[in-house]
Amino acid sequence: MAREAQIIGHATDYDGAQWDVREARDTALGFKVLIGWPSDEPRGPGGRGVATIITVELAQYLQATRLRDTKLPIGITTIKRLRSEVGVAWSWDDWWAARADDLRSMTLETFCSRHGCSIGAASQRRAQLKKF
Repeated sequence: MAREAQIIGHATDYDGAQWDVREARDTALGFKVLIGWPSDEPRGPGGRGVATIITVELAQYLQATRLRDTKLPIGITTIKRLRSEVGVAWSWDDWWAARADDLRSMTLETFCSRHGCSIGAASQRRAQLKKF
């Protein structure tokens, strides 16, 4: 006998779509991660499965946070899919370019401590900067 999920509430996602919420997971970020189904789609065979609801708060968090720094009660594969859905495209080249002045002027240890990267990666990027 299959379990029947109980709807505990309703939510609107970042795109304005309505969802039926079946689970709300606490975070330390000031918002909950909501799980459920689109309100206008059938459940069960032929319908869409349960999904993480991209609320406005979650979308803003995903856009502002590096992938490895995310602290959410969902898996990394789900986080990658959600980031893609809200248009977050990470570019390491852009990340390094935005910190090029620091990389040139700071010691590797200070740079890595401030920006959260490895000394090996910073050393390699510094060597590339010297070529140009």
